[in-house]
Amino acid sequence: MTGLTSPPEPESNPPPPSLVEFVVLTFINLMSVSIFAGFIGIPTLYCASFFATIGGVVFSDTLYFRQWGLLGWCGFLLDRHLGWFVCYIASLIFGPIVLGFLLRPFGFGSMVAKVQEKYGSFCSGRKYPGQTFIRAVAAILCLPYLPTVIAAMAGFVIVLLALALLALYAAVELGRMGGFRYLITRTAVKHGVRDALGRRSR
Repeated sequence: MTGLTSPPEPESNPPPPSLVEFVVLTFINLMSVSIFAGFIGIPTLYCASFFATIGGVVFSDTLYFRQWGLLGWCGFLLDRHLGWFVCYIASLIFGPIVLGFLLRPFGFGSMVAKVQEKYGSFCSGRKYPGQTFIRAVAAILCLPYLPTVIAAMAGFVIVLLALALLALYAAVELGRMGGFRYLITRTAVKHGVRDALGRRSR
């Protein structure tokens, strides 16, 4: 029938990459993974540092948490090796960027563009050759963040438990005082009597 367009033909899978294409694709994906791990580490460590320190302080108390010394070590790992983490993240981000600029005069950029257009890459969302290896490298590069994240989760749980205990204590105290309405009435009467005595003394 006229006026109807035929459905698009499915894209054919590209042929297997040559050795040079596979090396270039793996190299550029490793650079992308390194930058990705570096940028992931900045907010991860920044947001987790506060709760990780709380977890480190609590679980370093050997009197009550003798079996939880590993969590205490995880909590203080970032504070004790902050300079190392800064250098690690900076090398992950700026190392591949500098290397890419150094290789650009040799036609590396055009070669990377052709290979990525043909096979995809780490950031393209397509399946590419060597994907499992690249994902394993990404996981390995993010491993140094894991102790701080674990300690931060433990510290966050401690904060939640402390807030829950405070809320329970406040509820019990309010119950002893006759409830929230009685507390407000008592406070208002107390301030009213004080104001009245102040006016009378004047």
